[in-house]
Amino acid sequence: FITENYVINTIYNCGVAGSLCDEFVVGDIINVTRSWIYQTGEFHEVAYLVSGHTTRLKGYIDGVLLTIDRPVFDQHQKKILSDVAQLVDMEGGMIARLCKQNNIPCQLIKIISDFSIERKQLTLNLVNVSKELAYRLKNDINGLFSQEMTA
Repeated sequence: FITENYVINTIYNCGVAGSLCDEFVVGDIINVTRSWIYQTGEFHEVAYLVSGHTTRLKGYIDGVLLTIDRPVFDQHQKKILSDVAQLVDMEGGMIARLCKQNNIPCQLIKIISDFSIERKQLTLNLVNVSKELAYRLKNDINGLFSQEMTA
């Protein structure tokens, strides 16, 4: 994809997500391998390719993401959503959809901020997990681009 002045060869979306399962703990960093969007009461899978892409950030736990337009704190809704995905956010699936429509590889990296139980848990953890994600990504991105420069 080419803009007026730049070639865009990969989009990275990094942020927080709530866990819908018991497999992850707060602070786990997840590489999204598949994503879904929940709209108008239906699940829509968004397929995109990152696994074979040479500039993919590596070393994170794989997981499936569901994007929904509001935070999930209702336990009945959490149970329904957990049948489709392991984590939930409010933007990742839409970014993947736009990348797919424009044929741009993307990678979604999410850090677990809470267990979709209550807003208070999210609020308490948000600053610390965001700092941890920024720290890890800074190091990993510097290493990634250092490897590309020497290749």
